[in-house]
Amino acid sequence: MTPDEGLKNIQWEEFLSKSISASSIGEWWFCQALISNEKLFGEIETPETIEGSKLHEEEASKIIEALGPLEEVKVESLFDAMIHSRRNIENALRNREVLANSDDTILFRAICPEIGYVGTPDEVDCSDGRDPIVVELKTTGNRPWKPWTNHEAQIGAYMLGMERLGFHQSYGRLRYRVRDSDAPITEFIVNMDDRLRNLVLSSARSIISILSGSDPEPTRNVNKCRSCKYSQLCQWSLSRSPD
Repeated sequence: MTPDEGLKNIQWEEFLSKSISASSIGEWWFCQALISNEKLFGEIETPETIEGSKLHEEEASKIIEALGPLEEVKVESLFDAMIHSRRNIENALRNREVLANSDDTILFRAICPEIGYVGTPDEVDCSDGRDPIVVELKTTGNRPWKPWTNHEAQIGAYMLGMERLGFHQSYGRLRYRVRDSDAPITEFIVNMDDRLRNLVLSSARSIISILSGSDPEPTRNVNKCRSCKYSQLCQWSLSRSPD
């Protein structure tokens, strides 16, 4: 499926303001209360997230710089945003390049108008010249022995967005880097299958319901609460200090 002309009638900024993020789909699988807390308290940065963002920006800047001068494109409608993303990926496939997104330069997005979400993947590898492969890099405290479900859901949302742009998606690459370690990056292949599609769609529907006022089903895992940035603010926290 490719962007259709009807999307020209939807203003990009308006759609962006009402959409949910692909990253929130991952957060839902970690703990549904994250969706409510982010709406209530806003985004909270931690030393870990700041470090991860810094490392991502450094790597993304190198990739973007290697692409050379970039043409500025005016995006007014949802159609414009999707066509801009599609054309950049098509050009990268022709040139067998890797694209990346940074805070200052967004070259492509994963957009699903029908579901109502927008995602900004870390990278898309177009070096085989055939299909763009979504690449997502996570910085963690420990090396996982398999992909975490919340990260699978997030990269799944990105791949569905790539499909909506008209690109075939069979798998993505999920990479884990251990914080404060020289250990090599661990990479997992995440297949685009019915299980992953259902994972994304079910969580997206639930997020919309939570943002509309429904109560979330918070985690019962106290370790998740201990590591959560909202642990001392969340009404459902299992690790909040007594008042």
